[in-house]
Amino acid sequence: METFEVLLQESAETHGHLCPGQVVGVRMAMEGCRRIGLDNPRERSQIKKLIVYVEMDRCATDAISVVTGARLGRRSLKFVDNGIMAATFVNLETGKAVRIVSKERARTLAASKASHIRDRHRQQLDAYKTMACEDLFDIQMVKVDVDVCDMPGPTKFKAVCQKCGQVVRDKREVMKNNQILCRPCALGTYFTLLKEQEKKENEKNRTAWPFKTVPVNQAVGTAVAHDMTQVIPGKYKGPAFKKGHKITSGDLCRLMQMGKNNLYVLDLKTHQIHEDDAVMELASALAGPGVTFSGTPSEGKLELRAAYPGLFKVNVSALESFNMLPNVMCASIHTHTAVAKHQSLAATRAIPLVIHRSDLDQAVSRAKEQFPVFSVTLFLPLKIRLIITGDEVYKGLIQDRFQAIVKEKVSRLGGTLKESVILPDNRDRITRQIREFLKKDTDLIITTGGMSVDPDDVTKEAIEESGFERIHYSSAVLPGAMFLLGYHGRTTIMGLPACGLYHRTTIFDLILPRVMAGEKPDVRDLARLGHGGLCLNCKPCRFPACSFGKPG
Repeated sequence: METFEVLLQESAETHGHLCPGQVVGVRMAMEGCRRIGLDNPRERSQIKKLIVYVEMDRCATDAISVVTGARLGRRSLKFVDNGIMAATFVNLETGKAVRIVSKERARTLAASKASHIRDRHRQQLDAYKTMACEDLFDIQMVKVDVDVCDMPGPTKFKAVCQKCGQVVRDKREVMKNNQILCRPCALGTYFTLLKEQEKKENEKNRTAWPFKTVPVNQAVGTAVAHDMTQVIPGKYKGPAFKKGHKITSGDLCRLMQMGKNNLYVLDLKTHQIHEDDAVMELASALAGPGVTFSGTPSEGKLELRAAYPGLFKVNVSALESFNMLPNVMCASIHTHTAVAKHQSLAATRAIPLVIHRSDLDQAVSRAKEQFPVFSVTLFLPLKIRLIITGDEVYKGLIQDRFQAIVKEKVSRLGGTLKESVILPDNRDRITRQIREFLKKDTDLIITTGGMSVDPDDVTKEAIEESGFERIHYSSAVLPGAMFLLGYHGRTTIMGLPACGLYHRTTIFDLILPRVMAGEKPDVRDLARLGHGGLCLNCKPCRFPACSFGKPG
């Protein structure tokens, strides 16, 4: 290996100037090669034995390359962007490796070792040449597992990006969503294509603000461009002036009280749609059967309401997809909620005061593709029969309370309790009664009690013997874990556990509306209720205005 002075001069010429970083880099490379047993790494006999990892793209890196002969193009110089003035030297033949890190305190030490020099730059340049290695560097013997795809030599591995078609060498491809991708496609680029930049500029022009600002004292005679909200803390929040209102001299005082110093005068282009007009199109696309809306937006928003009592249903994935689009939004109550006529279901709006026609069309199209996003299914006038089980009730030891509870909940949804019987805990009698009800024009059979694990609890066995083919026993809901749901032809059966007597709201309140709407929930539906299926037994009960039965 050449002497330090010769290598430093060669390094400075290659780098373009002499600096402290060159001194550090030359010394680091010379020490690294010595430690791994290479005395002249630029010689042909040694050049293929060395790989150098540098951790900073600054002056020292050029010096290391000059001393070692390692080059990016030869694959013998590797850049690891750690921002640390450090390098690791690897002897591929022996596996020996050393990592050398420049000590930051060497800067301070330089001042004392070259105190006769005032200029700090020249101080470091002089001191670094003679400073002891242990003062200048931290030296660590390390192990480096060099992957075969990182070795010098011809390309051994190639892959093709499944997105852009670019060939990717040396296993630098990325697997993402079961696709082979190049890193720019998978992780993003450090550059911006000019056509993308032009697209952004066009987008900027496309969304140019279509307003002219007018001082309030000059606004008399102009039309308000949007609903102007007034907030009186604790008393009122709403539009003080509606869109289209022509400002009069009498309005100026109120506008100033509202803190308005300027107003917008609207000048829409053909591709720009006012929020009030846009929200009408959005609501029309979102509203399915049983969902209606008024023709008067307020502050850019429009409420969707139930046209009749029924079960509100939301295509949750479609709503999420809609809300992923720019410049629009829609929020709703939970799916599978029992709703009354005219009840508020959802609200939608365009986010900006003016939305571009293409953004609006995209949102409308997205909603229509997955129609209906919102719907209300009318509750059916089901004919319902009730079997109350329990020796203590049958013998008159205690008074039944289940009938009143069931009747009230069924009637609330438009059903009719046609018949009610009380039976002892006798499996055969319960089975015969269920079969009798099946022969009649019965849509829903409800049994109460006898769903637990006690020897006298035989209702579940009776239901199984009565001919119901699909029976689902247990639910992920508390209260209501020992709930039974079954089907026989067009008839549904529900087995209610005793918790219905002690809790105002149970699994019954979650499943009954769905059955009344003609649905046939299955075991997966019962399992899904686990998320949101824990009743907190609030006092007083606020159901359905609570989290119970509402998955996230």
